[in-house]
Amino acid sequence: MKTLIATTMGFVSATLAFAQPVPLPLAGIGGSPVPAHYVRLEGSGASQTLLQILRAHQQGCARVGRSVDLPPEGTPVSRITRDDYYTATHLIEFRREEVLSIDSNCALSWQAQTPKLLVVSPQGACTLYVERRMALGVCRAAPSAPMTPLPTLQQEILGNDSTRNCVRTAAQTAGLRSVQCVERPPEPWRSFLYRAGADRRGIVLESIVTMAPNDEVIENVRAVEVRKNITVGSDILDLARSQGFTINPGMEPRQ
Repeated sequence: MKTLIATTMGFVSATLAFAQPVPLPLAGIGGSPVPAHYVRLEGSGASQTLLQILRAHQQGCARVGRSVDLPPEGTPVSRITRDDYYTATHLIEFRREEVLSIDSNCALSWQAQTPKLLVVSPQGACTLYVERRMALGVCRAAPSAPMTPLPTLQQEILGNDSTRNCVRTAAQTAGLRSVQCVERPPEPWRSFLYRAGADRRGIVLESIVTMAPNDEVIENVRAVEVRKNITVGSDILDLARSQGFTINPGMEPRQ
């Protein structure tokens, strides 16, 4: 599993002359050079729900005479790291999360969750299950396949953030409210449009997702690193196939 995650966690420039001084995540993707932007976001999420679980486990430990000290109220109990890659046609999002847990020995520690890897193309979305080496969705789209209509959500413009050079907007989907601060780039790249419609086109520098009815924070991440005008290997555009994932097992290949 560690070998797979290391393989799937980073991209480098397809040409060594363009390599970055610090290795980018998802390294080792081959093919011809493709222009791209890269953003790393870090933060936390789902603190109230996780705290309730921790308190329940704490009470269970107390009943058997084991004391567990939880962090102070308001302290994040999950850690999120997300690497976003933007190309002219594709958006790649690789998300990892660690949550604070109490194990069977009543010890408090950070536990890694299953990573999530999503590739969105003009034909649709492909979810790659890293640990199972399986991919579901539109993962092998033919060049002639019709393009998926871009989503359109009603936007609420919250204003400019001059310190981060981005525009903050909000959108509602069912019980989730998503607030993003988006830096608008000059490129007419379709991949920028996948962030909930053309009005939110651009590089996401901040994302805050809350859930009704109590506005519980599901995700709160901010950009800690932005690299523009890099190159990645073109195999990124067909990531499931190039990395040897089983695509849509038990289903006919999508044409």
